[in-house]
Formats: sequence, structure tokens, C-alpha cells
Amino acid sequence: MNSETVERCSKELSEPKGFSSYKEVHEWLTNFCEVKVAGLCISGQDIG
Repeated sequence: MNSETVERCSKELSEPKGFSSYKEVHEWLTNFCEVKVAGLCISGQDIG
């Protein structure tokens, strides 16, 4: 990720609402930062 994406993600994480799940982070990176993230498997659920 480039430094702008990291900065935007850090800002989002510092907000009281922040992210509620890894899936939400994945969707945010994909939809708002155009970052391709490999599929994640969390607790047996493929989210990517």
C-alpha cells in the first residue's frame, strides 16, 4: 500500500466508530482505496 492509503486507514482506525470487523477493513480497502486484498479466511469463513 502507498503512504496515502496507510494514512487514510490509520485515520479511520482512530475514529471512535472505526472498523467493526476484518471484513469491513477488506471492503473499505477494496472500495475506497482501490487496494486488491487477497481473500481472507477468518473463523472458517472466506470473505474475499
